[in-house]
Amino acid sequence: MNTHALAVLSLGILLASTASAQNTPADPVLAELGQPVYTRYCVSCHGASGQGDGPVAPVLRPMPADLTKIAERRGGTFPAGEIARTIDGRFAIAAHG
Repeated sequence: MNTHALAVLSLGILLASTASAQNTPADPVLAELGQPVYTRYCVSCHGASGQGDGPVAPVLRPMPADLTKIAERRGGTFPAGEIARTIDGRFAIAAHG
């Protein structure tokens, strides 16, 4: 899977997980398509719920981000473009390698 497709699918599942926290409708198709990608690449650190509580999270420093609070940390706005750049590697996160 190419990087762009991975970013789109991962962003879909991320948007779906944060939408419920913001009381906005999620796109169920993107959520369904993104779930296996999120499970494969993200759950170990960010957890199944996206709250930074994955099985390896306790040994990581810094702790993984709570993905369900992205908009809350940014004054109520979900920065979809920024998140897509983070997922696909255009915006480097040291822990993402």
